[in-house]
Amino acid sequence: MVDWQVQEAKAELSAVIKAAQSEPQVITRHGEPVAVVVSYTHYEVLRLKEGRQPLVSFLQSWPDFEIPARDESDHGRNITL
Repeated sequence: MVDWQVQEAKAELSAVIKAAQSEPQVITRHGEPVAVVVSYTHYEVLRLKEGRQPLVSFLQSWPDFEIPARDESDHGRNITL
């Protein structure tokens, strides 16, 4: 990632956006990271990942939903391949 100072990023916004198409660009203020500029495609990937949750968690969020305990002697069924 490339670091840009805020004033530099403001003056070179087009360059920051162009560079963000290939890798995230970090904006710093007084040497501390304060923002990151990423491509829209990368943003969409991050946004979609954030909204995901495991199926079990989703189902458990339903009222009155229970996952029954499996019987220890149940080993499934035999199938012929």
